[in-house]
Amino acid sequence: MRLSKDISWCTKAGKELLLFCARGFFYGLGISFFMILRLGPPATHELSSYMVGLFVTAGLKFGFALWVIRSLVPALIHHFRHSNSPAPRL
Repeated sequence: MRLSKDISWCTKAGKELLLFCARGFFYGLGISFFMILRLGPPATHELSSYMVGLFVTAGLKFGFALWVIRSLVPALIHHFRHSNSPAPRL
C-alpha cells in the first residue's frame, strides 16, 4: 500500500516536472524566435543555433526552478504550520 502511494506521488511529480520544463522550453524558443524576427538573423548559422540553444536552456532552467519552488514552498508552509516546537525567542 505504501509503495503504491509513493509510486503515484513520483508519477505525479514527474508529470509536473515534464510540463514545467516543456513550458520553459517553449518560452525560450519563443523568445529566441521573436528576437530573430526583431533583430534579424545572426551572421552565421552557428551563431543562430548557439543563440537559440542559450534561450532554450535558460527556459528549461526557468521551468525547473518554477517546479522546485512550486513543490517546496507548500511543503515548507505545511511543515512550519504543523510543527509542535515553539518559536525561537530572539
